[in-house]
Amino acid sequence: MLIERVTGGALADEISKRITRPLGQTGTYLPRGADTKIRGPHSRHYFKLHLPDPNAKIYDLTELNPSTFWAAGGMISTVGDLNRFFGALLSGRLLPPKVQREMFTTVPTKDWVPNAAYGLGASSVKLSCGRTVWGMGGAIFGSWSYAYGSRDGKHLITTNVNADWVGWPPPQPSPRRVRGRPARRTALLPRWRHHRPA
Repeated sequence: MLIERVTGGALADEISKRITRPLGQTGTYLPRGADTKIRGPHSRHYFKLHLPDPNAKIYDLTELNPSTFWAAGGMISTVGDLNRFFGALLSGRLLPPKVQREMFTTVPTKDWVPNAAYGLGASSVKLSCGRTVWGMGGAIFGSWSYAYGSRDGKHLITTNVNADWVGWPPPQPSPRRVRGRPARRTALLPRWRHHRPA
């Protein structure tokens, strides 16, 4: 990988030295080799092998060997650390201005997230209310996370879903009542059905 060639260091060490330690991210790391343990408290990751049958067997893949995915999906983080990272990235604290402008130069996507555009490692999504949010997501079997927020990084939401059979696009959220009033719909958070492992 380019980072390891240029720096002479392991990717996990370079991520820690240059990004996670300076940002105070204590729950973010790239596992080494065939390490299957997740440090600290975490959710379980459930997977149905992409089978469309609602009664398909559910597998617990929490202790999956992520080495196959390495830099393309093997990172482990917490929602708090993802908020810190995207807050710094969106606000301009991680990259020089020229590089950040290039990152936010986007092209519309096709067959991906509706109303999205993709840049160099960041994407934008135009919500149904007309606002645009910026961020990115990632997935591995049994888990997917998304972190999006305002372009200045001051307002963020990060979600982690520990089951990956909902599909995309997700079902539209149903109105719920909050303290006697109908809750607002959100374009980012679909209505998730509760599934229990078999």
